[in-house]
Amino acid sequence: MELCQNLIVIFAGKDGSRLLNDLITVDIETMDMKLYNTKLWNVYPSPRYRHASAVFSEVGSQGETKQQHLFIDGGRNFEKSFGDSFAYDVVANKWVKVRMTGEILPVRHSHSLCPASDTSFYLTGGLINDSEFQINTCLYLLNFAELTCLVSVQNRNLPPIFGHTSHVYKQEDKGTRWLILVGGIVPYCPYSMVTLYDLENHCVKIQLRVGGDCLMSNHTSHIVDGELLCVVGGGGFMSNFGIFYNRRVKSFSLQEMVSSVNTVEKFPSLDNYVNVKKEKPAEKKSPNDTKPNYEQNLYFEKQDS
Repeated sequence: MELCQNLIVIFAGKDGSRLLNDLITVDIETMDMKLYNTKLWNVYPSPRYRHASAVFSEVGSQGETKQQHLFIDGGRNFEKSFGDSFAYDVVANKWVKVRMTGEILPVRHSHSLCPASDTSFYLTGGLINDSEFQINTCLYLLNFAELTCLVSVQNRNLPPIFGHTSHVYKQEDKGTRWLILVGGIVPYCPYSMVTLYDLENHCVKIQLRVGGDCLMSNHTSHIVDGELLCVVGGGGFMSNFGIFYNRRVKSFSLQEMVSSVNTVEKFPSLDNYVNVKKEKPAEKKSPNDTKPNYEQNLYFEKQDS
């Protein structure tokens, strides 16, 4: 699901045992919803799930923005993974297959895309080469020009991760850019993590451990007001409790997170830094306690009428 022009655009997914490649648009001003059947087009993506999506802008010869497109990359069906990419033009209402050049990408699913600029993306993580055990550890940069994508490798040693979300955060006062990898599944790791990757020096600076009351898998995340990282929904299987769904929105202060990079241990727990929206007695802290408070829990609870 992405916001493109003034439309929320949703493509494909899985409905029980059935794979989809329908396209749904919702006008955020009128709230009109449209469902498009693939028979409308000659070129379109095949049914799939676990694909990645993002929005990029087509730039004209003078540098002007001509049109925004929904970019769909990879994914899988019940038999194999895909290595193809498509762009959807919301104005012309048509799909175009994107031509990939440069570094060859493996077939992939459960990866993440996030904008590096109006015309480029970072691609991270995911399961590759139709293997349940081979995880992409490369940071790829995808640059678009006239619906052609140039792929390059920025780093080959990212932490192995899949099923995550990602964002670029710019620290305005220092001009530093961070790639934030949110949740996902890390092999042999019993908890979710938020990873901060320094885009200037191309290295992982810190991984923050999230408490067991929140499983950041099958979730969505958004940066709100340029400073708050909000994680919505998701969940997973817990060996002691079965299926677990997150019933709260996790809200992290990105400013506090990046400011704590050089002051906390490599895998700090966030359990000690929780603020709950409901009234709660304040805990006494010693004058020397300088641990950052960069997480909030926002509960959704049914209100009595």
